Amino acid sequence: MKRATLIPGFVILIIAAFLSLPRLAPRLTVVSGQTTSGMPSTKNGEWPMYTADLKGSKYSPLDQINASNFSKMEVAWRFKTDNLGPRPENKLEGTPIMVKGMVYATAGTRRSVIALNPKTGELKWVYNMDEGERATRWAPRQLSGRGLSYWTDGRGDERVLYVTTGYRLVELNAKTGQPIASFGTNGVIDLKVGVIIGKDKQIDLRSISIAARSACTPRRPSSAT
Repeated sequence: MKRATLIPGFVILIIAAFLSLPRLAPRLTVVSGQTTSGMPSTKNGEWPMYTADLKGSKYSPLDQINASNFSKMEVAWRFKTDNLGPRPENKLEGTPIMVKGMVYATAGTRRSVIALNPKTGELKWVYNMDEGERATRWAPRQLSGRGLSYWTDGRGDERVLYVTTGYRLVELNAKTGQPIASFGTNGVIDLKVGVIIGKDKQIDLRSISIAARSACTPRRPSSAT
């Protein structure tokens, strides 16, 4: 398989390696390469979640790359993210995920979502949203971010989710990159809607940012006590 990581120079570096049998059993119960919940696991050399699995183990059973042969690894391909936004990114910190033979990542100053062929580096699809000043001037967390998430029902419905720099939650078809129309409003949920200041005053959706220490609070349902 190909193992992915991010390096300075703003490229996704794929180091070629042979798939090997694991020395240790995966930390999730798996059936045919999937967990009992239907989510993929790291058993077959994939990395389906930001920290490998739901437990956050950060563990992969692959063992053919080690201290004795690491120096012999060669670059298989590079993918530059310079054009995925109005300017090149100078701080790429995301963690790609790999599910069912596809690499997914956030990339570029627009925080685009990309799907890549892990064997060749070919771009299969790309999605981005131009949010204007909401995602630049008024966004406390910009650039490509830390990454994204994958979800499946185990029966063929596969989705990728991420949060834009303008604080919108987007759900995409993992196979096509198209928004899931049934999710939110045409695939998007505005995470600022329902956040209030003072007494039931909706925050400005464009110019007010939401951060960990913000004084803004979610609107309580009218029936709440």
